[in-house]
Amino acid sequence: MKKTIVLILGIICAAVAVYHFFLKKSDSINSDENHSASTEKKTDIDVVDIQNTVDAERNEAAETIKERHKVAADEIKKSVDNIFNNNEDDRSTKNSGKIKTLLDDIDNL
Repeated sequence: MKKTIVLILGIICAAVAVYHFFLKKSDSINSDENHSASTEKKTDIDVVDIQNTVDAERNEAAETIKERHKVAADEIKKSVDNIFNNNEDDRSTKNSGKIKTLLDDIDNL
């Protein structure tokens, strides 16, 4: 008796699965037809809107990149000026005296 009930429930489940599979397939076919019909009318407007959005985003990104590069260039210029003007900003280490002595000795050669 249990085998019969399990068999009947299995057949019912399989039938429901097949029904839903074909129902979804027919819905997707109908939605594809509706979608293609509705997009044909909107394509000209959508392309112009998308192009305008892309242009605006590109210009905004370019401006932020220019600003960041300008700030970076100013910082690099400051650092290079400090290096060439021998501004060490009192950065001494435990070996600074030895290094200065070595450099003086090299200059005396």
